[in-house]
Amino acid sequence: MPKTKPVVPPKPLDPKTQAVVDEFAKKLAERLLEEGVALEELPNIDERVVPLVRRIGNKTLEELAKQKVDSTVKQNEDLGLKVHRSKMIEFEYIFGPVAIESPYMWLKECGGIRPTSELLGLNARGRSELVNRALTDFGAEESFGHASKRFEEHYGWVIGRTSILRVVEAEAVRAEEFVERKIEEQLKIYEASEPATKSDNAIATMLVELDGCEIRTGKLLPAPGGGVTPIRENPRRIRETQWRDVRDGLARPMESKTPLCVSGLKSYPDIVRQLLGVACLGGLTDKTNVVGVTDGGNGLSEELAVQMPNFIHILDKPHLASHLNAAADAAGKSKADRDRWVGEKLEQCHRGNAGQVIDECKTHKG
Repeated sequence: MPKTKPVVPPKPLDPKTQAVVDEFAKKLAERLLEEGVALEELPNIDERVVPLVRRIGNKTLEELAKQKVDSTVKQNEDLGLKVHRSKMIEFEYIFGPVAIESPYMWLKECGGIRPTSELLGLNARGRSELVNRALTDFGAEESFGHASKRFEEHYGWVIGRTSILRVVEAEAVRAEEFVERKIEEQLKIYEASEPATKSDNAIATMLVELDGCEIRTGKLLPAPGGGVTPIRENPRRIRETQWRDVRDGLARPMESKTPLCVSGLKSYPDIVRQLLGVACLGGLTDKTNVVGVTDGGNGLSEELAVQMPNFIHILDKPHLASHLNAAADAAGKSKADRDRWVGEKLEQCHRGNAGQVIDECKTHKG
């Protein structure tokens, strides 16, 4: 039988906080019992408890924000600032939007300030990092419309798909900048280091793979005839579709099962440089043997050979089989002979005798 993972107990609370939690839990359970809990309902009673816990969490955050705003306003009033006007804003926490007062305070000698946004960091229509993290996780896995539905299922309130789109795109830009910065830092260390001392965790053999494909991209442009949309009266736009080349690469030590990956709408020199960077993160040095697997497309193995140390190129098995089948057809072999011959040559390559196969093909006489 498969082993079950041990249950990790929650981090203990300080005694005062634990006492508040215990008291609240007792009162909520008593209230539910007063409303009535049938015996057959008990296995699924969490369906009734979860919405209540969400409301309590939302109310707790609202009260916490109110008290912090009141305290900050009081501190500024002690400095002579006065509240000239105030408005209510919404800030989105994981339990839902919270209404928070945002006063504007002013003093002639120092000017004006909005303590809610400028001192507490609570901006109108802002979101907590926990909310943004959840939106990014869902939005990165599926369409933004489905991500909106999943968020509602998990957290009990709605954020529209276009809002999720903006959050995910912003996080993607941040992630890309972070990855590129880390890669460039590693490449500078690699290029500035002495031979054979380019990493403390040097490895003997690094496997890299590189491939390319086309993806459909698009951008919205003003419609040639102008005009506005019928409902929201936004300017009419059309989508311009363009198929563009994207390159994907991965690198991992031969003994590892977890690769580091790079991908982008980049040229082969640029993507291979990034691939070299992640390989350095994995322990590559100038003494590492780099085994590169490609489909034999023009430019892939050539660029890898330029930038990777001690490079050995290997054609992937599906394309090797395709080339061998083409060679058998060119030699005029029947289907039965072709299948047998290709199988034998693949087995020879698998045993490490690729050079022998190449020589045989070169010397073949039809």
